[in-house]
Amino acid sequence: MVRRPWKAVASPDRCPTGGWSFAADPDVTALEQPVFWRPELNAATVVLAAAGPDVGGAVPFTPEQWPGDVTARPSTTGLHVCVRAGTQEHQLWAPPEVTSGAPVVAAVPFDELAPLRADAALRFRRHLAGERQPARQRAPDQTLRRARLSVRALDAHLSGASYRGLAEGLYGPARIDPSTWRSDSLRDTTIRLVRNGLAFSRGGYRRLLGRRSGV
Repeated sequence: MVRRPWKAVASPDRCPTGGWSFAADPDVTALEQPVFWRPELNAATVVLAAAGPDVGGAVPFTPEQWPGDVTARPSTTGLHVCVRAGTQEHQLWAPPEVTSGAPVVAAVPFDELAPLRADAALRFRRHLAGERQPARQRAPDQTLRRARLSVRALDAHLSGASYRGLAEGLYGPARIDPSTWRSDSLRDTTIRLVRNGLAFSRGGYRRLLGRRSGV
C-alpha cells in the first residue's frame, strides 16, 4: 500500500468577527475531506491509550508512518487522526498524555457500544498489518428507511405538528381517515417514529455511525 504524505491540520481558530471557524469546510463534502467526530459520539473512533510496561502487542504512536492517507488535527483534548485507504476510513483519538513514538493500545469501554468499538479497533489493526478487510456489515435498507422517517417525524413533532398531520406528511392524506384516526394503525406507527427519533437525538444515532452506514 502506498503511503501518502502526512498532513497536520490546524485547530479551528476564533474568527475576527467573534465567531469560530469551522473544523471542516461546509462547502466540501465529507467524501472530499476528513470530518473529525468526538470519540464519545462516534463508536467507530478508535480510542488510544498509553500502553503499560507489561502490555504485549502495543504499537508505537507514529501516525506519520502509518500506511494510507493520514490527516491529523490537534485539539485541547488530544490528537484526532483520520486514516483513509481506498474506501476504508479509520478515525482515531489519542489523549494528550500519549506522546509521539510511545507504545499505545486500543481502549474499549464496557458500554453498549463496545462491540462496535472493538470492531473498529480490529479493522485498524488489519490496516496496519496490511491484511484484507472483511466486508463491512451495513444496516438493512429497512432500518435506514425507518431511521430517516424517525428523524423527519421528530423534526415535525418538535415544530408543533400533530400526529395526524405528521402521518399525512409522511404517508399522504389519502391514507388517513379522520373518522377512524384514533384506532388507525398508522397512528401507532407515527407515535413510534417520534419516540425513535427522540431516542436517536439522545445518543441512539451512534449505533448507525458505528456501522458506517452513511445515512
